[in-house]
Amino acid sequence: MNSRLVVSLAALFLSLVLTQCASRPGGGGAGGWGGSGGAYDPNNPGFQELPQRQEGISLYGPGSENVQLNPVAPVYFAFDSAVVSPNEMSKVQSLAEIARQTLIIIAGHTDSTGTFEYNRGLGERRALAVREELLRMGVPVGNIQTISYGEDMLTGQGDSYDRRAEFGALKAPSAPMAPGPAF
Repeated sequence: MNSRLVVSLAALFLSLVLTQCASRPGGGGAGGWGGSGGAYDPNNPGFQELPQRQEGISLYGPGSENVQLNPVAPVYFAFDSAVVSPNEMSKVQSLAEIARQTLIIIAGHTDSTGTFEYNRGLGERRALAVREELLRMGVPVGNIQTISYGEDMLTGQGDSYDRRAEFGALKAPSAPMAPGPAF
C-alpha cells in the first residue's frame, strides 16, 4: 500500500512540475519567451530577423574611424524602462532619416543600479526599443545594428544621463570598401 501511495504522489508531483515548465519563459508555453505570444517570435507575421553584424564597424575603439558618433542626440529613458517616451520621438525621427541612407549602430546604456547581467539586458532592450521605432518608420532592417553596453560606459553626469541609447552612423567611404556580408 505504501509503495502505491509513493508512486501515485511521485506521478502527481511530476505532472505538476511538467505542467508548470510549459508556462515559464523558454518553456514553450504561450506566455513564455519560447511561445507564440512573444514580440520576437519568428512565427509572428511582423517578426524581422536581426541582420548579420558587419565586421570592422564599431562605435568605440578599432573600426570607429568609419563611424560618425552621435549624429543625433541620445534618446533618454526613465528608470528601469525600455520604452521610448513621446518626448524622445523627434530624435528617433531624425535618426530614421539618416538610417534610411546608411548603416547605423544603436548602443543601449544603463545607470549602475542593478546587477551587471540585468543592466546588460536592459541596455539591449533599450537599443531594441529604438530599433522597433525605426522599423515602424520604414527604415530597412539591414541598416540597423544594436549592441548593449549596460553600465560599462557611465557619463559621469548622473543616472538620468546614463539611461540612454546612443548612435553611430557609417560614414560614406572615401574609397570603395570591400564587399561585406549580404543583409
